[in-house]
Amino acid sequence: MEVRLRAIPLLAAFAVAAFSPCAHAGLELVLGNGDRAAARVDAGGEIERFHVTCPLGAAMTVSATAKGKPAPKMRLVLRGPGGAVLGEKTSKKAAVKVTAPASGRYVVEVAAGDGASAADYQVSVKWKSRAKWKDGGVAVTPAAPDTLTFAAPRGASVDLSVSKPKSSAAVPSLGTVTGPGGFVADVNAATGTFTAPATGDYIAEVIDTGGGAGGRATALATVVAPVLGT
Repeated sequence: MEVRLRAIPLLAAFAVAAFSPCAHAGLELVLGNGDRAAARVDAGGEIERFHVTCPLGAAMTVSATAKGKPAPKMRLVLRGPGGAVLGEKTSKKAAVKVTAPASGRYVVEVAAGDGASAADYQVSVKWKSRAKWKDGGVAVTPAAPDTLTFAAPRGASVDLSVSKPKSSAAVPSLGTVTGPGGFVADVNAATGTFTAPATGDYIAEVIDTGGGAGGRATALATVVAPVLGT
């Protein structure tokens, strides 16, 4: 069965299930990691847009596959959070692969390859988050903390830890972790775990709890993304 939706509000798109076929003009739809949607661009140069929130460093793949016989070519464009074109492809099975240059909302634009015809297609979006964020050059003293910046998707489990080489006089510990939407967590230990409440960039404070001259430390964030579909 074909579900026809027109002028759907962007936020209301969360109510549309992945894999459900839809055909409408000027489509603006929010998709999550692993989602697919069947859609149709109308004749006359219509462009449909799919919005995806993705973390920095993720290996991202978007595709648009034409349906029908004969299958037309589809025009696929991926734009970054700032609007710049990150990749584009015109093909019956168009696909763009990038490493996300920033955390934020990406826009997938789909149109007929000739810019004029009507065309049925399926769009899909998926990404694999960067799992390890390590900085071995953290320098701390009791009076001067340092930080580790990393990115995580919403719902990810994040394990944090700090250590030091034998030559370092520092006694490193994790302090406060901050993130999107005003997120704040006080760790105050050499290790800590939290669940990312939103997709975006996080900053873990590294402090020196010793009374000496400080020194170098290594900070590590291990990000375990949620299972697709959860």
